[in-house]
Amino acid sequence: MGVRKRNLLQILLTAIPLSVLPVFYCVWLFTKTPIYLESVFAGTLLLALVSVLYVKFIAQCMSFFVPESPVSVVGREGLRSNRRSGVREILVLLTAIFVFRVLMIILCYYIYYRQNGYACTFFSAQRMFGSQLDARHYMAIAEHGYVTSTANGANLTLVFLPLYSYLTKIAAAFSGNYVRAGFFVNHIAAIMGCLMLYLLVKIDFDRKTARRAVKYFCILPAACLLYANMSDSLFFALSVTSLYFMRKRRFPLAALAAGFACYTRLIGVTLLVPLIMEYAKMLSDARIDPKIHEKHYYLKTALTGCSILIVPLFVGIYLLQNYLLWGNWFQFLVYQKENWYQTFSWFFQTAGYQTDYLIGGIVSGTTSTVLGTWIPNLVYIFASVSVLLLSCKRMRASYVAYFGAYFLMAVSVSWLLSAPRYLTCCFPLILGLALLTRRKAVDIPLTLVSLAGFVIYLMGLVSGYPIY
Repeated sequence: MGVRKRNLLQILLTAIPLSVLPVFYCVWLFTKTPIYLESVFAGTLLLALVSVLYVKFIAQCMSFFVPESPVSVVGREGLRSNRRSGVREILVLLTAIFVFRVLMIILCYYIYYRQNGYACTFFSAQRMFGSQLDARHYMAIAEHGYVTSTANGANLTLVFLPLYSYLTKIAAAFSGNYVRAGFFVNHIAAIMGCLMLYLLVKIDFDRKTARRAVKYFCILPAACLLYANMSDSLFFALSVTSLYFMRKRRFPLAALAAGFACYTRLIGVTLLVPLIMEYAKMLSDARIDPKIHEKHYYLKTALTGCSILIVPLFVGIYLLQNYLLWGNWFQFLVYQKENWYQTFSWFFQTAGYQTDYLIGGIVSGTTSTVLGTWIPNLVYIFASVSVLLLSCKRMRASYVAYFGAYFLMAVSVSWLLSAPRYLTCCFPLILGLALLTRRKAVDIPLTLVSLAGFVIYLMGLVSGYPIY
């Protein structure tokens, strides 16, 4: 494609969406006018930040798909920072992660004891984390599967995807205890997620950057919520595994991991965005690849592309479960709307109503909700977009696209309670933090702030604050 045509395409791809968004923004202001002026400002600011990020992303895309000679990881192994990870290096990393998680569990005990005077054993954290947040729903699926009984809202477990619960059920066959089994599965998934995160970041960056990425994933304030018996750690492990195989151009394995991620949390469908982009990048590079003239090259490439269909297949399995139980392929959406008030809402509208709730909570004196829900939600929403804006130039365009799809799906809902937990599992945000903290003058203060936030968040969780 010529330079002139490429520039015209870039202008069109940038201008068309950015001309449509203001229309929906005006519709929001006139049909669902926020209560407070500050809410209008919050929605406007988020729209502006996302728009700037989109402009940067389109510029990156235009260069991302320019054909280049295939870069082999083997060709970079002579560099100290990019040589293959040795057994000792991996063992040190895994040991550090394991020790950190054990120390955080002990800290949780200490906080619980100081606040409630309850002397508990080390292993009773399994019961505590097994009853927090949505953990009881996942444990119910593990024990009983999906059910149609409406007694005590048992049927509402349908909105939670089942892979984590199925793995818990398998582990429970050995332990005899579902909460203990879920605790085990969750922590193994978190440790493996950290390992795959390290390996993924090391493909493009040095070891120090990879270590910082693991560090920030472990110490972000909302990371304490990943200790509960829920699917977040498993989802993160599967998503970074999928991205790792994408970067290695092993697309069938990447699609399989992405499919399992979808079967863990529906937001995993956003992995289709980087998967398709990386596959298209491979096709673009193939134009100057000498292997293009080899026998069966096109057949192999076509079959590799077909493997992407694995991802919607897993989504289809979950929808089929909906249909077999209730005769409605999308019954989970009915429950989300009726019981969690979840419908589509533009991301800028979300910033608006979250600010409305924040100010309303301050006025009414509901401090626990303000501190536990609305402030963390808004901080994570704006901070995540800001981090990507500052770091996207050093990221692959496919990662920026993944963040955009993930962010929009996570935030564009009418009753958002768990933005910190959702966004903590978004790989580009973690990578962005690692890239922005290359200097110790930035890394050390942010590390201390994150650790302090982690402890405060954990104290609020143990104290029963509305933290989701």
